Amino acid sequence: CARSLRSFGEMARASLCHPHTKSQGDISEDVEAGPKCSPWKDGTKDAKSLGQSGLEMERRCRISLGCAVSSAIVIAVGLSSLGLFLPMELMSLCRYTWMTGVLDEAARPQAKAIQHLVKNWTHASYSALLMSIGTAVDAHIAGPTNEAVDAISLVMRAENHINNSWDGNSDEGRRLVAYASWWQLLKQANTMKEGIMHFGLPTTFAMDQHADQLFTTFNTGQTVGVSAEEYASLGHETWLFEVAAPGLAMTRQSIKCATGDPRPVDENFSHDALSKPWHTVQSRYAKTALPNTTARKMWSKLFGIPFSESRDFELGISVTRPIAYCGTYDCFQGSIAATVSMRYISMLSTIALRQIQSVLTMTNDTNSNIFMVNRRSEKFPDQEGLLIGAANANHSLIQHLINATESPQPIVRATAWAILLKFGSWSADALQNMSLFTYNFDAATADPPRFEPCDADIWDHDENCRQVGTSSIALDDSTTWLVVTVMSQGGLGDTARATASQVRQTVLNFRANWEESFHKEQFIIIAIFVSMSIGSLLMALALSILVTRPLRHLTSLGALMRRLGDLDFAHEESIFMQIRSGRRSNIKEVSELQETFSRLSHCIETFALFVPEGVVRKIVQGGEKERQPQVSMRTVTIMFTDIRDFTAISETLSQTDLLWVLTRYLTAMTGVAEHYRGEITEILGDGLLVFWNTPEDVPDHATKACAAALAMQETLASLNEELQSRDFPRLSIRCGLHTGSVLSGTIGCSKKMKFGCLGDPVNLASRLEGLCKHYGVDVICSGDTYDALEQDKLQNGEETCTRTQLELATWDASREAERSRQLAAQKDAGFNFVTRKLALVQVKGKREPTWVYEVMARIGGVGRARTLSTTHPLAASLGLRTGASPDSGGGGLGLRPRSGTSVTPTAASRIPGGYHETDDFVIQCIEHKRAYESALAAYHGARFGEARELAGVVLQQWPKDTVAKLLLEQLDSMGGDTMALTEANMATWTGTVVITEK
Repeated sequence: CARSLRSFGEMARASLCHPHTKSQGDISEDVEAGPKCSPWKDGTKDAKSLGQSGLEMERRCRISLGCAVSSAIVIAVGLSSLGLFLPMELMSLCRYTWMTGVLDEAARPQAKAIQHLVKNWTHASYSALLMSIGTAVDAHIAGPTNEAVDAISLVMRAENHINNSWDGNSDEGRRLVAYASWWQLLKQANTMKEGIMHFGLPTTFAMDQHADQLFTTFNTGQTVGVSAEEYASLGHETWLFEVAAPGLAMTRQSIKCATGDPRPVDENFSHDALSKPWHTVQSRYAKTALPNTTARKMWSKLFGIPFSESRDFELGISVTRPIAYCGTYDCFQGSIAATVSMRYISMLSTIALRQIQSVLTMTNDTNSNIFMVNRRSEKFPDQEGLLIGAANANHSLIQHLINATESPQPIVRATAWAILLKFGSWSADALQNMSLFTYNFDAATADPPRFEPCDADIWDHDENCRQVGTSSIALDDSTTWLVVTVMSQGGLGDTARATASQVRQTVLNFRANWEESFHKEQFIIIAIFVSMSIGSLLMALALSILVTRPLRHLTSLGALMRRLGDLDFAHEESIFMQIRSGRRSNIKEVSELQETFSRLSHCIETFALFVPEGVVRKIVQGGEKERQPQVSMRTVTIMFTDIRDFTAISETLSQTDLLWVLTRYLTAMTGVAEHYRGEITEILGDGLLVFWNTPEDVPDHATKACAAALAMQETLASLNEELQSRDFPRLSIRCGLHTGSVLSGTIGCSKKMKFGCLGDPVNLASRLEGLCKHYGVDVICSGDTYDALEQDKLQNGEETCTRTQLELATWDASREAERSRQLAAQKDAGFNFVTRKLALVQVKGKREPTWVYEVMARIGGVGRARTLSTTHPLAASLGLRTGASPDSGGGGLGLRPRSGTSVTPTAASRIPGGYHETDDFVIQCIEHKRAYESALAAYHGARFGEARELAGVVLQQWPKDTVAKLLLEQLDSMGGDTMALTEANMATWTGTVVITEK
C-alpha cells in the first residue's frame, strides 16, 4: 500500500512537471485497467519478456495486500516501540546523571553571572545618570542664560532695523533694554521646569530655571541691567541697575514684579562695567579679531556675582553676546550678558545624589558624592580644575573660587586627586568621553596622594574602594565642564549578595523537585510503552481489513492530475463530477487525496481568475524556481483605463446600482482586452491595468493594444444604450498606452508574491491616461507605442496596402478623383491606425519629454463611431447582435477567443455596415490629423504666426477640438504671432508642454 501511494505521488509530480492531456476515453481505460503488477514504469514489458525473475515478481504481487500490510505493521510497531523505549530509558538516565552534576555546580556560574550583570547594570546606570545630569545642566543653567541674551539681542536688533540710528545708548534706549531685561527675567523666574533623573528607575524633579542677572554694557561705560534674587521668583521685587553716563556711579532701584513700576533710587555705588568678566571676554576678543569675523556668543570665566555692596557674592558664570548690528566684530559696541549662580549646580548634584541613595541604601554623604569641575577653558586656562558645585555643599563653597583638589569635602577632594593622577590633567582627551574606573580611597587621601585602582570583587565589600564615573558637558567650543559621580563599590554588591543567596537556595530546591519528577517520568515511560504496543497491534489488525481497495481510486486521480497540469479542469468527465459531488473512498488516505485534488482543482481554477493564465500555468508546471520572485526584461505595451467622472456618477447611484453598472462595464472591457490577447493584471476600482507581451509572447502587441483601446470605445457605445434603457447615466472612458522595456514577472517575497511589471513605462502609461482629460481625447499613446506601430507597418504594411488598393479599385466613379489622396493618407497614418501627434509633453515625475499621439481610428476596419459593428469579430464573443457575415475585422492581429467572456447588451449596434461609410470617417480623421499636425509643426518650428493661423483653421472646421484650443491658448500665453525667438532661444526651443498634474 505504501509503495502504491508512493507511486501515485511520483505520477502526480510527473503529470504536473510534464503535462499532457488525456481524453475521457484515456481516463476510462486507466480506470478499467486498474493497478498493474508490472514493475516497469511504462508498463510496456510483460511477464514473458522478463524471464524467470519477472515470473517470480508477478507471484510476489499476488500476495494478499491485507496480509502483507498487517504483518508489516505488526513488525514495524514492535520494533519502533522497542526502539523508542530503550533510547528513552538510556537518555533519561543520562539526563539524570548530567542534571545532578549541573545542579551541584550551578551556584558558581550563577555567582559569576550575577557579578557580570551587576557590572553591566552599574555601567548602564552611570551612563543614564550622567546623561540626565548633562541634560539638566543644559535645561536649567545653559538654556535660560542663552535664551535671555538672545531675547535682548533680538529686541535691540529689531529696534536698530526699524531705526538705523538707534544704538540703545540713549536714555530712552537703555530704558527699553532695561524693561526687556526685566520682563525676560520675570518670565523665567516664574517658570518651574521638570526634569528626569535616571538611576535604576527614572525620577522626576522640579527646579528653577532662570538667570540671576541680565546686563547690557556699552563701550562708553554706560550700563543697564536687572538682577533677580531668590525671592523674586515668589513674586516680590527685582533690582534695576544703571550707569546713566560715563564716569557716574551705578544706581540701584527696585521694581515691583506685579506691575513693573520702579521705585526711587535707594543706593549708589561705584561700578566699572568695562572691567567686568562678562564684558572683557567680548572686548578682548573684538580687539584681536580679524576683519569680518562673525560675532558669536562666549562664556566668561567663573567670578563672584555681587548682588549689592551690602551682600556677599556668589560664584557664577555668564554667557555673553556682542552688540554688533552689522553681524561682525568690526562694529562692536558692547555686550549683553546673562549670569547664573553656581548654587544651581550644587542643587542639581544633590538631587542626583538623593536618587542614588534611594536605590543603593548603603551609600551615604561620606562615601558618595556628585560634583562638577571646570575641565577645559581655552580662554582662561588658570581656571581649569576649579570646583563649580557639589552635592551637600555649604554656602561658603559657592562663594569662593577653589580647586576641586582643595575641596573641604574629603570624598570630593580624594576623587579629584584620583582623576588628576589617572589622566594627568583636567583637559586630557581621555576625559572627553564617558569613563568608569575605581580607586582606593586611602591611597588618594594619603600624603602625597596616590592613584591605586581596586578590582575588588562585589562579594568582598571593600569600604575603601570607590566607583567613579565621568562625563564632559560642552558649554561651547572652548569651555567644558566635567560631571563626576563617585560611590562606594561595596554598596553596589549588597543587592547582588542577597540575590546570590536566594539563587543557591533555589538551586537546592530545584534538585529535590527534579529527583522526584525523574521517578515519575520513569513510571510514565513504561506505561506509555505498554499501552502503545497493545493499541498499535489492535490498530494494525483493523487497518489491514480496510486497506485492500485503495488503488482503484488512485489511477483515476492520476489521469485527472495530468490534465490539471495543463489547466484542463475536465469538467465534462464523470469521474471529476463524482469527486466534486462529494463521493469519497472509505480509506482515509485515499479520501484525503480525493479531497485534496478537489480542493486543488478548485483553487487553481479560482486562482486563474485572479492571475493571468500564463502565470498560473508556469506556476503549476514549474519547479522550485517558479515559486520564487523572479523577473525578466521584456518589451511590453501597457494600458491604463479609467471612467471619466466616475466619482460624480457613483454619487447619483445607489450601492446596488453602482455595483451592477461597474460589473457590466468591467465584464465588457475585460472581454475586449482578453480578445486582443491582453493580460489584465489589476482592476483599479473603475479602471483596468492591462499588459501585452507578458507573461506570454504576443506578436504585434502594440497594434493589438491600440485595436483593443478603440474596440473598448466601440463596445462602450452599445453598453451605454443598455444603461440608458435602464435610466442609468452614460459612461465614457479614457485609455493611456505606452510601450517600453520593464521588469516583468513575479514580484514580492517568499511569503507574498504577485505578477506585475516594474519600471518607469508603467508610470508613464498611467500619466498618459490622465493626459486624455487634459487634451479632451479618448485614447492616447506614447511615441514609443507609435514607433512600435510603425515597426508593425514595416512587417505587415505591404500586404495591407495591396488589399486597400484592390478595394479602392471597386469604388464608384464619382470618387475616382480622391483615390490618390486616400492612398497617400493611409500610408501616412501608420499600419491599420490613424494617429494624430498631439504634443511634446513632459509629464510629472519625468525629466525627458515624450511625444504623445491620439489614436483616432482604424484603417480598413471599424471607424471612429463608438459602437461595436455587428460585423466586428468581437460581436460574437461578446454576445452582441450580428448582422451579415462577419468580415476580417481582426486585421491580421492573431486574436484569440477566451471562454467565459461574454457581454450581452440589449441595444442593437448602429454602425453603418458599408465599407464606404466607414472609410469616409477614416478619411475625415486623416484630414483632421494633417490639419492639426501642420499647425503643431509650425509651432515647434517657432513659426508662431503660421501656427496660430493653422490652428484657427482647425477650429473653424472642427470647433470642438480641445487639442487645437490648447495650442491656441499656448500661443496666446506666449504672445501669439508677435513673439519672435532670438538665435540663442531658437537653439534651445523644443516646444515642450510641461504637465504639473498627474
